[in-house]
Amino acid sequence: MAKKKINKKQIDTNKLIFTIAYAAVTLIALIFVIVLCAKPFKITSYDDLKQVEYKTYKTQEAEEYYVFVYAESRNGNDWYNDVVVQYANKARTLSNFAPIYGYDLEETGQSRLEGELSLKNVPALLHIKDGSVSKTYTNWADIRNTLADAMKDK
Repeated sequence: MAKKKINKKQIDTNKLIFTIAYAAVTLIALIFVIVLCAKPFKITSYDDLKQVEYKTYKTQEAEEYYVFVYAESRNGNDWYNDVVVQYANKARTLSNFAPIYGYDLEETGQSRLEGELSLKNVPALLHIKDGSVSKTYTNWADIRNTLADAMKDK
């Protein structure tokens, strides 16, 4: 039987193909990780919203945005879940939507924000524009209509 000789050129070509394939797979994996970090998984509840604190709720980077004020222990949060989560997911992925943040009264201190804004009902939606509260929505229909209209307009 004759032995098949493998020449050096064939080995170098195989190494080159392997190296290119390895680099391509690594690059694809790196891009996948970067995309996951930049756009986190889908928002499913209020707690998944980026939370703001009392000192920073009026000083976010965007000129115009919403802050959804809620408390887990208060009744009525379930009415808002669908529209707030739907809007938050659109705002997370589309740059032409004003961002929406969460403010959990039980986590951040109830009396300070409620006292400052004279909030009679919670959940509430604050529309922040140029560093000040331009509108406050405290009833379910107003919150739903505001976010639904914002989703229709864009």
